[in-house]
Amino acid sequence: MALGTITLLAFLAYLNIFRNDFALDDYSFIVRWPLIQDMRNFPLFFGNQNQPWGEEGIYSPLKTFFHAVNYQLWGLNPVGHHVVSILVHVGATILVYFIALHITKNNLIAFLSSLFFGLHPAHVEAITFMTASVDMIGSLFFFLSFLLYIKNSQAGGRFLNRGYVLSIIFAALAIFTYELTISLPFLFLIYEFYFSGNRGKPKRAALRLAPFFSIAVIYVLLKFLILHTVAREGYLYGSFYLTMLVSIKAMVKYVLVIFWPVYLTVNHVISKGIYSFAADDFDRNAVLSQSFRDPQVMISLALIFAVLYWAIRSSKKQPIPSFCIFWFFVGLLPASNIIPSEIFFGERYLYLSSFGFCLFLGYFLTLLYERKSLLCRCDPKLISLAIIIVLVTFYTVRTVARNRDWESDLSIKKTRAALCPQSALMHAQLGSAYTDDGQSREALESFNRALAIQPGSADTYFSMADAYMQLDKKEQAIASLNKAIELKPDFAEGYFNLAVAYALSGQKQKAEDALQKSLALYRMQNKIDEADKAQEAFDRYFHPSIQEILPAQEPFYPEQ
Repeated sequence: MALGTITLLAFLAYLNIFRNDFALDDYSFIVRWPLIQDMRNFPLFFGNQNQPWGEEGIYSPLKTFFHAVNYQLWGLNPVGHHVVSILVHVGATILVYFIALHITKNNLIAFLSSLFFGLHPAHVEAITFMTASVDMIGSLFFFLSFLLYIKNSQAGGRFLNRGYVLSIIFAALAIFTYELTISLPFLFLIYEFYFSGNRGKPKRAALRLAPFFSIAVIYVLLKFLILHTVAREGYLYGSFYLTMLVSIKAMVKYVLVIFWPVYLTVNHVISKGIYSFAADDFDRNAVLSQSFRDPQVMISLALIFAVLYWAIRSSKKQPIPSFCIFWFFVGLLPASNIIPSEIFFGERYLYLSSFGFCLFLGYFLTLLYERKSLLCRCDPKLISLAIIIVLVTFYTVRTVARNRDWESDLSIKKTRAALCPQSALMHAQLGSAYTDDGQSREALESFNRALAIQPGSADTYFSMADAYMQLDKKEQAIASLNKAIELKPDFAEGYFNLAVAYALSGQKQKAEDALQKSLALYRMQNKIDEADKAQEAFDRYFHPSIQEILPAQEPFYPEQ
């Protein structure tokens, strides 16, 4: 009955995602990714080109495999991809129920924990966003590995037990599907400290944990050997110190979002001029002027240390809430940019850590429900039931509303720009979405907002030219592309689009000159394939006489 209720409510909360189309990275990972469209590419899933263009630095070969399986099953039908998303989330929610039950031995705590997990609106980005939902297959393996581990531990912890061996296998599947699950061995360590019978037997605990830490080490070594790096990006302006200051503020942002999931967006404002991702979009002065003496940094550190101090002091008297706090923060460590990435905050990174919050919430509401009296004359059962009803209603309504933000690429970019109004990148990307939707005038308005914030952006001028071309304003498009090239002299894509604009306006010689400059830059930048495609595309569309000797293919659009 309990599991049926949880499953039904979680499914209903996400029911409205079936009308959502592809958005954001879905185009890179699903729609336009040739690698996953042919299962004969399977060996390449494990190589150094196992991610789409622009996503270098990620090594998740099984995620690539699951993308390929999804593509073979559903093709470009979003409904099928959403079916997988919901099944993954419902599966994870059910596993959360059993994990909470095994830890607390209390059915009500398990019910409430999994109910809150299934409905929490901070999970929308991880589930409704189709690309992220494939990562969550790794989270499913993560929870399954953890459940099997604690069941084995409570059954005596036999090493050759089938559950223990399966836990190791699922841990490997998790880590090679979703990088952030590399926190799993450390969470096992926390479980051993709080609940395992091996607490006074460090050697036995170490032996039990050794295979899991070995998997994590093997993964890191393989990633380094194949990609020659374990990081996606460098530190902010080459400074570990500045990066960690941003991460400290981001950690408190995670706490605020999980407790108060009202303002949800892909790109949060971490502090003035500093956002969730894309360091090029940050206010340089805002980044460089950071220090430990900043009020936000000091308050953030004080809050983090206070919470961790309470967790340490309460580890014996209040083991469950203490365990929840450590789970939450340790689960976020892989996203803390100790090893730098291009993302400083992501709601989807809360998916694993939120189990700690949901268990914490379920535990305290159960304590309140089971109390016989309070200092006031209020009935504790009525108070706890009222809180539960309010939370379930709020979470459900907010989740349904957040799902609507993801209806299309345009709708999610509108939300991002509205909640991050000082981000030039968000306005520029909204402009491109408007252009793709044929709303050229709205696109130009967004591009102008972006240029008002960041007037020296070559990429914005480059994208702006497309909107002008849609309006048949070729001269303005040419002027915009020339401005982009002035700001970025080695802009091969800019020269190619300029050649197209000149050709369409009948300026043949200028078109040829711009094309040759584009080809030279492509080759100088070792983009030989792009150069060949650009030459062939130009010949196909502007030299009709050679159409008969060229094979039919889709038009070439330069990556940008």
